[in-house]
Amino acid sequence: MDTNVKGVFFLTQKLMLLLRKAAEQGSPAHVINIGSVDGLQDGRVGSAEDIAGLAIFLSSRAGEYVVGQTIACDGGAVAAS
Repeated sequence: MDTNVKGVFFLTQKLMLLLRKAAEQGSPAHVINIGSVDGLQDGRVGSAEDIAGLAIFLSSRAGEYVVGQTIACDGGAVAAS
């Protein structure tokens, strides 16, 4: 609760001035919360490079309309089970 809810709330509260400056007409600024990255694929734990593409997508214009989703970035482990 402290990390996943309160942490994001207080971070967003502290960043409000910067978020308002970064926002554009019709395109608000975002705080991206990646709660956890875990999972095994081919006997290995995912690395920073495995999650980087998803983080770039979520922080870009392409991911701007994605809100409140749980995205499985696990190399297909969920789909295979």
